Amino acid sequence: MTPSTRQPTDRNERLHALVAVATATLDTVADEPRLAALVVDALGRALDAHTTVWTFSGGGAMDLLASSHPEALRVRLEAGLGDRITRPGDLTSARFDGAALVPVRARGRVSGAVAVSRPGGEPFTDDELEFVHALADVAGATAQYARSLADSAEVVEDLRQQCELMERISDALIGCDAEGRIVSWNAGAERVYGYPRGEVLGCDVFTLLATRFFDMNGSAVPMEEVLDTVAATGQWHGELHERRSDGAPLTVLCALTARGGPAGADTGTVLVNRDITGLRDEQRTMHDPLTGLPTRRLLTKRLFHALARRHRTGSALAVLFVDLDMFRPLNETYGREAGDTVLVETSRRLADAVRQSDTVWRLGGDQFVVVLEEAGTLDNIRRVTERVMETLSRPVTAGRHSIEVLVSIGGAVVDAAEPGGEIAPETLIDVADEAMRTAKHSRSGMRFTYCAGLPERDETTRNGKCN
Repeated sequence: MTPSTRQPTDRNERLHALVAVATATLDTVADEPRLAALVVDALGRALDAHTTVWTFSGGGAMDLLASSHPEALRVRLEAGLGDRITRPGDLTSARFDGAALVPVRARGRVSGAVAVSRPGGEPFTDDELEFVHALADVAGATAQYARSLADSAEVVEDLRQQCELMERISDALIGCDAEGRIVSWNAGAERVYGYPRGEVLGCDVFTLLATRFFDMNGSAVPMEEVLDTVAATGQWHGELHERRSDGAPLTVLCALTARGGPAGADTGTVLVNRDITGLRDEQRTMHDPLTGLPTRRLLTKRLFHALARRHRTGSALAVLFVDLDMFRPLNETYGREAGDTVLVETSRRLADAVRQSDTVWRLGGDQFVVVLEEAGTLDNIRRVTERVMETLSRPVTAGRHSIEVLVSIGGAVVDAAEPGGEIAPETLIDVADEAMRTAKHSRSGMRFTYCAGLPERDETTRNGKCN
């Protein structure tokens, strides 16, 4: 090769090229080929050279970003470069046949390559190659910075979407530090508890909300035990009884999770609380707090559906109205606690005496109702009723006392629709109640009334023995 007699390029032109590439960062966040095209254009103007820019992707693959070489020349150039551009880790500067290859580095690692050549193969001076190196380094740093910005922008956008989602969630999301002080409080927490975010940050969460802990079975759990569970397993699930800002009681389902820090350090907890106050209030209304049995409010609705199923299947249905005789004197003699024991034991025995598909209800006081669906024949209904009377008539142990309980049962049976349509649930309950009162007054123990579909007749028994 002969030294070039070409006039040196204007240094201001080179400086402008460097500045143009460096300031392209924001424009190339989502468009790296634009940066490569800028490099190609800058070298073309500053050195009157054709330029091709490649980037290296995973596995050493080479991707073309931009080129001003004629395609045939670029293909020959790539073939001549050979292994130099397929092994980025070994890539170094090189000159050959009037062309020059310069690596593009970012943070000390080769991320791509720039090849320059002049028409006619005129060689480049050392000064010109230094400029190509400088421009390649600026381009590599710019591309790396652009990628970092893109990654940061993606992370920020993900965080923004997560924060927006947290604000839209109806559940209360509460973040606490290692001392239990509130550090984050979403819009759902504001709605559930009534406290604005600015008033709660820094407050002890469990003191602020007057929190009491219960497991999923409804048993009270000490706060220390809950925190020990979180420390040992990373989470705890249960029910919290708390207070709103206006003093109203709240019941929430809680998922309490540990927030792990560096090297497993304790950095606090996250609570995801769902307000179930209305659900619990409805359950308390629908279920007897002493025995856990459903109450009359739920009975009417369930009996309506049972009658509808009976109407479709044509099967018999029976309602048994159960009353404990002389229960008030029992309470006066043995005390309220003994009376409660009798009621709880009666509900348990009733449930054991019938099938799982049958339903037991407590109407209040000492009165219970049993609904027998698909009850079968009249003999079968009578046998079930006798079994109920026999099991309830066994003495109940309450403390030191063995209490004998006498029972009266009235039954209402239907196995066909009345001429005017299916009997109403309230009517069926009233018929069973009236049959029970008749059995009680006559001391017969048990009496049936057949509401529809069967000859009207009475079947009576006293405390489990048929007459």
